[in-house]
Order: sequence, then C-alpha cells, then structure tokens
Amino acid sequence: MSKCDELNPIVSKALLIAVKVHGNKADRYGRPFIAHVITVGRFLEGEIAQAAGILHDVMEEDPSWDLNRFREKGFPDKLLKILDDLTKRDNEFYTHYIKRIGEDAISCYVKAHDILDNLDPRRMIQQHARKYRAALQVVLKCLRKTDMALYVKTSESIRLLLTDCDGRF
Repeated sequence: MSKCDELNPIVSKALLIAVKVHGNKADRYGRPFIAHVITVGRFLEGEIAQAAGILHDVMEEDPSWDLNRFREKGFPDKLLKILDDLTKRDNEFYTHYIKRIGEDAISCYVKAHDILDNLDPRRMIQQHARKYRAALQVVLKCLRKTDMALYVKTSESIRLLLTDCDGRF
C-alpha cells in the first residue's frame, strides 16, 4: 500500500495530479514547486480544503487542466468552485483576483495558507512581501466576517509560522 492509498481519496487524487503537473518544476526561489502545494495542503483541515490547497496552482501551471477535466476525474462541484476562485485569470489585476476570492470562506482559507507559505522568509523574495501582506489582510477580513472557525485556524497558522521564523514575517 502506498502513502497515497492511506489518504482520503479526493486528497490522494489531488496529490497524484499535483505531482504530475509540478513534479519536476522549481519555484521562483529554486525549490521544488511541489513542496509549496503540499505545504499549503497540509495546514488545511477538511478534504475539500486540503485538495484545493494541493491543486490551487494546477490550472495556472498547466492549461490542459480546466474545470471540465477535474469534473471528469470525479472531483466534487464544491472543489471545482474553489479551484475556479483560486485561479487568477489572464490579465486580471492581483487586487481584483484577491477580492474575487473573498466571496467564499473556504477559498479565503486556502488562499490565506498559500499566501502564508509565500510569505515564509525562508522562501520569499522581499519585493513581493507588501503585495502578499496586503492580500493576507483581505482574505483574513473575509474569514473574520464569514467563518470565525476558519479565521481562528488561520490565525493559529500565522502564529506557528511566526514562531518557526523567529517572528520575521
């Protein structure tokens, strides 16, 4: 039995797709890109959120993956909606993209953890810090208004990252 077999079937399927799409790629920091999406997914609770965290960059990285292809693979509509939210459109301003995500609590929850990993000083390019911090404020505001439990979980993730990074954020 492989480690993927021990995971929830949706998360397992998401992980296999992410490895196929991101497996040999490096992020802009020179680290394996797959590590980023796994990190995002592992901090999230719930199979839909975890799968969204793992898959959140797939459609941007590989245009052959679209919502119909995910649907054909048997992913639930709720996950498809979140993936659609989390995929930045061509020529879409980042601020508009972040506001669009703010319409769904789980999309905000996943995006907050994506931003937190991007803000980790061990892998962040300093020139992106202002953009990510501003985006994090928007998604945290969304969570505070729409789902206090997810807001508290995300706040705990921030606390853990700050502790892990000696308070540099």
